[in-house]
Amino acid sequence: MRISSALLLLIALVGCDGAPEDSGFPGTNAAAPAPERIACARGEGPLAEQCLVERSPAPGGGELLVIHHGDGGFRRLRQAGATVESLDGAVAPTVEMRDSGLDVQVGQDRYRLPTAR
Repeated sequence: MRISSALLLLIALVGCDGAPEDSGFPGTNAAAPAPERIACARGEGPLAEQCLVERSPAPGGGELLVIHHGDGGFRRLRQAGATVESLDGAVAPTVEMRDSGLDVQVGQDRYRLPTAR
């Protein structure tokens, strides 16, 4: 029984070359860029660069943003220039232009997004 288990393990390891399989969908096998940090705050606290943002192209233009909070919470937004919309069923964001970017508030969550990439 032990020899057959070892043989099965060896066969399984030989079959794994570590290369990702081609899914057939364009762009799905490319390495994802590292998330960027942005200033954010929950509630009335000061903004601090503690949120991570994943960006990807949005159908019809702009970018899809997934903003991750340090506590595990996240928001999904679509940004096209100075226009920001919520994609996760949350209340509509308010957006204010600043020299340093866009101040976006969704409910009690606040974010400072760059206007151009």
